[in-house]
Amino acid sequence: MPTAHIRLGGAMGGGAPVYAPIPNATETITTSATSQQSTKTAKAGDYVRLTARGGDICFAIGQSPVAVAGSGDVVVAGSSIDLGPLSQNDKIAVIDA
Repeated sequence: MPTAHIRLGGAMGGGAPVYAPIPNATETITTSATSQQSTKTAKAGDYVRLTARGGDICFAIGQSPVAVAGSGDVVVAGSSIDLGPLSQNDKIAVIDA
């Protein structure tokens, strides 16, 4: 089963988006055929780094997101995607692709 690693945190200024050294929150979810939401929520202005390990995953972001397999955004196994800025209390939902 794939694993989704979620890192929420701020970005430092200076022209290039570089994460602050200490994240606001991290979470690991073992994905399945059912959409699962993160229990950690974003602070206003946070960025998320979402990493897929062991298989491709689909994801959604929002206040009460639902990830749908085979549609929406995909993170390919072994890769990461950085997204943001997020809104206060946004969550990440993940599902097996």
